[in-house]
Amino acid sequence: LLGSGKLAAMFGKKFAFVNLVCALAAAALWYVYPQLMAWPLLLGVLPWLLRFAHEGKWLWRTPFEWPSLIFLGSGLVGVWATFDRDLAWAKFWTIVAGVLLFYALAAFTLPGAPTKPRQGGILTAWFLAFFGAGVSLYFLMTHSWDDYLIKYEAVVTLGKALQEPLPELPGHRLHPNVVGGILAMMIPFSTAVNLQAVRARNWLSLLPGSALFFLTLFGLLMSASRGAWLAVVAALALALIWWIAGLVAGNQPGRRRLIYLAVLLFSAVSLLAIGLLWPTLPQRLVNSLPVLAGGLDRLQLFRNSLILVQEYPFIGAGLGSYMMLYSSYSFLAHVGFIIHAHNIYLDVWIEQGIVGLLALLWMWGIFAVALWRESYQGYVRPYFAAAALSLVTIALHGFVEDALYGSRALMLLFLPLAFALPAPERIKDAAASQWRWLIPVSYTHLRAHETL
Repeated sequence: LLGSGKLAAMFGKKFAFVNLVCALAAAALWYVYPQLMAWPLLLGVLPWLLRFAHEGKWLWRTPFEWPSLIFLGSGLVGVWATFDRDLAWAKFWTIVAGVLLFYALAAFTLPGAPTKPRQGGILTAWFLAFFGAGVSLYFLMTHSWDDYLIKYEAVVTLGKALQEPLPELPGHRLHPNVVGGILAMMIPFSTAVNLQAVRARNWLSLLPGSALFFLTLFGLLMSASRGAWLAVVAALALALIWWIAGLVAGNQPGRRRLIYLAVLLFSAVSLLAIGLLWPTLPQRLVNSLPVLAGGLDRLQLFRNSLILVQEYPFIGAGLGSYMMLYSSYSFLAHVGFIIHAHNIYLDVWIEQGIVGLLALLWMWGIFAVALWRESYQGYVRPYFAAAALSLVTIALHGFVEDALYGSRALMLLFLPLAFALPAPERIKDAAASQWRWLIPVSYTHLRAHETL
């Protein structure tokens, strides 16, 4: 059937859409039925087989191949190392779903793909804007407001009022912190589609775009996730600094970049000085976040989690192993207490070791280098900029909450990376040039995290 030619030829230019549908279907099956294990993978890779039959190629090459393979490899090692294989396999296939979704979106945004790069970026951004609004609507319709500790009484009252006329809906219930993390990373895309509509004077697109933006923003506010709020505000501040730097620099891209770096450096030095002058301020800020289960604060949780890092530094303790290990090491009890460390860097390190964490930071480093190179022109593609701000929210929110890696939303972790792909002829050079950035960038990030 694959080699007949007719099916492959008919498939041809529709690869991007078929690939996205198959990847979404496989991810949905893994999300709803994690016990299916490897079976949805057959659906996810079906378009790759069809493309191979038609063109003799599996996928377009990307600079993220090696770090993603290493991340997957460390996940397999995590399956071997853990004591609960069923739970570990379920999490591993969630990682695989994230890789499938990354390549599905890359098929739209990569120059040389079946869709034009600009058109592909627009379609992908609109898709993520719709997805964010859908998550927000699902959360508002299904969340059990009495089951979780929400920090603001007005939020609970409003949530109950909105749900009152609705029947009780079945389905998986999303934790507010997970919803906050997802919506925080989707806000930049819903913002981008509206800004582009205004710039192009496409008022017909502005109406649904505005509806998607405000629905996503409302869901973010109703999640009461202060860490997600702060991450979005920080991303917005970075965007404003870049915009103001452009106004000051005029048509001089080099000067704009210099102003931007100077402002960031000044801000970092100022924060460091404040921390030195008022040593208790960082702890007060962290303690202002909501108390975790059993009255445990985040700093205490981070300190206890570092014990697990020291015990399993290289290959990790295994996927899905945090809850029982934390109880055993911290409380000398074999009763599950808390499912993750509320810190994405600690969670990846504990479960997949330093190899998995470095692979994740390597992917983020590739993205950062691609963004920096594009800024040489003084202009960054709007949807690339939105993806950068989305990744900023993931990285910053990850210091105080693990909304993605600590849940089945892990399959969304790699989505922003799909917007950072260069032209096909430059991919090999782009991938090779990232090696020299891996050690200094990763070392700096790890040292900064250890200091915090």
